Amino acid sequence: MRRAALSIMLNITEGSDRKSDVEFVRFLRISFTSLEETVACLYIALDQQYVSEERFAFVYDASNTLARKINALINSIK
Repeated sequence: MRRAALSIMLNITEGSDRKSDVEFVRFLRISFTSLEETVACLYIALDQQYVSEERFAFVYDASNTLARKINALINSIK
């Protein structure tokens, strides 16, 4: 889960350093996929009782907010 979450930020960073909007959007989509992986891990953590339902809800809501922001950034670049 940590690796997937870190991948979100690292792909945004790597994409922003590219000299092309097309490449930046590609890396933003990869970061979005990493966000989806993080949410999948979050569900597993909840099922395995590694996180409370309250913590799950907090991180899940934050993930949805981040997803909207990534999509908005992608749409603004297009």
